[in-house]
Amino acid sequence: MNKSEIDNKSNLMILQINGGDKPGLFTQICSYLFDLNINILDISQNVMRGYLSITFLLDVTQAVVNKDRLDLGIQKLCKSINLNGSLYNYEEGSRSKIRNLYVFTIMGENISGILAKISNILNLHKVNIDTIKTQVRGGWVYNQFILDLTNTPDIKAMRNQLRFQCDELNLSMVLQYEKTYRKNKRLIAFDMDSTLVKGETIVKIAERVNKFKEMEEKTNLAMSTNIDFETSLRQRAQLIKGIKIEVLHEIANDLEITAGAEELIHHLKDMGWKIALISSGFSIFTDVVKERLGIDYSFGNTLEIIDGLATGNVLGTIIDGKGKWDILTDLIDNLNITSDEVVTVGDGSNDMVMLQQSGLGIGLNSKEIASEVADGKVKETDVSNILLMLGLSDSEIESIIHKS
Repeated sequence: MNKSEIDNKSNLMILQINGGDKPGLFTQICSYLFDLNINILDISQNVMRGYLSITFLLDVTQAVVNKDRLDLGIQKLCKSINLNGSLYNYEEGSRSKIRNLYVFTIMGENISGILAKISNILNLHKVNIDTIKTQVRGGWVYNQFILDLTNTPDIKAMRNQLRFQCDELNLSMVLQYEKTYRKNKRLIAFDMDSTLVKGETIVKIAERVNKFKEMEEKTNLAMSTNIDFETSLRQRAQLIKGIKIEVLHEIANDLEITAGAEELIHHLKDMGWKIALISSGFSIFTDVVKERLGIDYSFGNTLEIIDGLATGNVLGTIIDGKGKWDILTDLIDNLNITSDEVVTVGDGSNDMVMLQQSGLGIGLNSKEIASEVADGKVKETDVSNILLMLGLSDSEIESIIHKS
């Protein structure tokens, strides 16, 4: 809207049209307004399950009819094409021209009260809702909100409150900066244990040497706290000293891939993404998962093997939380992309750095320490639903939803 339009708001009108959709309706309405010398300044159109809704902002300064004749003519036109039409004087809202837009996505079981509970939190944090898009299939719902957080004092506090509410409703959620969401993503990096594969591989090794309980306790502590990871990993590696390499190969080949992971990676590769597996576990496992899923890059720690037996030592620099991001930084430079074009997926404390530094960080059934810093949390057992959080086009989103 230019200055003259702003100065002459009395000549601005809102026209709202709704009814059953069919080809040619938009053309008929626009042609009618053109014939009356009415200028269309802005349009918002939506079709929901065959129901059409259009809002026009009109400048009637040069119209060849007055407002009453225009109103009567609109009613006659709409009646002839089986639509409803309403004409109003334009009243400017109070929203800021400079906006801080975020995309908020939720998905999960379609139960009553979701929108009421979510909108109550948004209202408490002074959020304006720009648009809402909803898709429902069976007992499952996908909602995407465009939110204006210009007046929201603490975005992180709001995100955590939304996450707690979504946890109660058993929903997955993600909140991401709109400009970053719209950027084409190029690289996705996954943690391995409890992310692309079920369970912790080092715990599976401990089962074979009858040290399961001790290993599980040390692993849970390492994943859910800020304990020094290198020290923890070296201590845990000592617990599996003496295991045969043949047994390690058996464990690697028996790893259970998380539901939906193969479909997710297939879709991403079709869209030209590069895919990395960056684990604080061992490369003897990451390399097998890489081959099984067709992943581009595999990174893990090297377990020392001498004479076919694990010595309990870990060779080289340990890949901890910082190490994961160091590897990603090298990949970003090598691919000539930016961190905004990177998505990371993880679940524990050693994933925190990459979840924070990437363009989009997603916690997959993540522990609280990782969930606090991630942009979102996926609770679905089917990780292919991560696709719906990646800034895809509307047609791509609809295609994925209706295939599910």
